[in-house]
Amino acid sequence: MISTFMGLETAKRGLSTSQGALYTTGNNVANANTLGYSRQRVNLVQTSGFPTVGLNSPRVAGQIGTGVAAETVQRIRDSFLDAQYRTQSNKNGYYGAMSESLTKMEGVMNEPNDSGLAATMEKFWNSLQGLTANTENSGAREVVASTGVMVADTLNYYYNSLTSVQTDIGNQINVKANEINTLISSIDQLNQQISKVEPHGYIPNDLYDKRDVLVDNLSQLVSIKVNNVIPTDYGRASDVATGLYNIELMQEDGSSFAPPINLVSVNQTGMVGTSKVEVSHDKTTGMVDGLKFGSRTLTDYKFSGELSGLIKSFGYKKADGTIGGAYPDMLKKPSTKDQNSDELTGSFDTYYSGIIGKLGVDSQSAQKNLSNSVVLAASVNQNRESVSSVSLDEEMTDMIKFQQAYNASARMMTMMDEMLDKIINGMGTVGR
Repeated sequence: MISTFMGLETAKRGLSTSQGALYTTGNNVANANTLGYSRQRVNLVQTSGFPTVGLNSPRVAGQIGTGVAAETVQRIRDSFLDAQYRTQSNKNGYYGAMSESLTKMEGVMNEPNDSGLAATMEKFWNSLQGLTANTENSGAREVVASTGVMVADTLNYYYNSLTSVQTDIGNQINVKANEINTLISSIDQLNQQISKVEPHGYIPNDLYDKRDVLVDNLSQLVSIKVNNVIPTDYGRASDVATGLYNIELMQEDGSSFAPPINLVSVNQTGMVGTSKVEVSHDKTTGMVDGLKFGSRTLTDYKFSGELSGLIKSFGYKKADGTIGGAYPDMLKKPSTKDQNSDELTGSFDTYYSGIIGKLGVDSQSAQKNLSNSVVLAASVNQNRESVSSVSLDEEMTDMIKFQQAYNASARMMTMMDEMLDKIINGMGTVGR
C-alpha cells in the first residue's frame, strides 16, 4: 500500500525545487550587467520511482513518480567559443602593441612635413649648390653652415625622440611582465579554492567566472592553451565540475614548446606550481636577450600577444648576436651611410623615402591586422555572449514558468492537506 503522505512529499519536492529555480533566476537577473558572469541553470531530474525493486516491495500496479529534485546549478558556457575568443584576443594584444609603437614612430618622423628631415636636407643641398656656384661668397658659406646645423639638430631630435619612446616601451615590457605574473598567481589561487569545493560535490560557479575573466586577460598578453584537469583522487566531484586549469604557453603557430612550458601546472595528482616570467636585458645594448619562465629561458620569442609585440618593437638580441626590432632598425638606418659621401648626396631622397615608405607600409599593415582582429574578436565574443550572458527576456519567461510551477505545487499541497483532513477528522464519524 502506498503511504497516505506520499503525495504531500511529492508536492513538497516540487515546491522546494521551483523555489530554488526562482532563486537562481533572481541571481541571473541581479548579475545581468556583471562583467564575466555566466548565466546559471538549475538541472532538474526526476527522483526515483516508488516502489523500488525488492522482495518486500509492496505489490502495486506499477512504479509511481515521487517528484523532482534540483541535481546541479550549472553555468552555461561554451569552451570552444572561449578558446576562439582567446585566440583573437591574443592577436589583438600583439597587433595593438605593434600598431601603437609604429604610430608613435610615425608621429616622431612626421613625414612629409615642411620641418621634417627631407625638407631640411633639401635646404642643405640647395645651400651647397649655391656655395658651389659662388665659393668666395661668405653669405653662402654661412647658409651652408646654418642649414648643416639644422640637419644635425633634426637628426638629434629624431634620435632622442625615438630613444625616448623606445625607453617607454621598455618600461611597458616590465609592467606587462608583472601583470602576467599577477594573473598567474591569481589563477593559481582560484585553482586552489576550487579544489577545496569541487571534491564535496558542489559547483563553484562564481569562482569559475572569476578564473575565466583572468584567463581572458592573460590571453591578451601571451598565447596560451587551457586544459581542464580533474585529478584522480578528487572526492565526490560532480560530473559537470569544470576542474582545475592547466595553462600552457604556446608558440605563435599554435604548437607547444619542446618541452612544454606550463604557466600554471596541474596534473592528475593535483596542482604542481607556477612558472612566472622574468625579463632579461643585455648589459651592453639594453635590449631584451631572454625571457625566463621558471627554469626555462626563451630567446626566440616565438609566441604572440601584447608582450611579444612590445619586445619586437623595443628591440631584442637575436641568437646570432645581432639586434632586431622596429626601433633599433629605425635608429641605426641613418648611420648606414656616410653624411659626407657623394653617394648620399645623390641618393638621399630615394634612400630616405624608402625608409619612410616602409614605415608607412608596416604601420598600415599593423593597423589593418588590428582592425581585422578586433572585428573577429567582437564577432566571436558576440557568439559567446549569446550563449553565456543573461537575457532578461528569457529570465522573465523562466520566472513566470517557475512561479506557476511553485503555485501549482502549493495548490497540490493544499489539496493533499484537505484529503488528509478528511481522513483524520472525518472518517469514523458515521452515525454520530
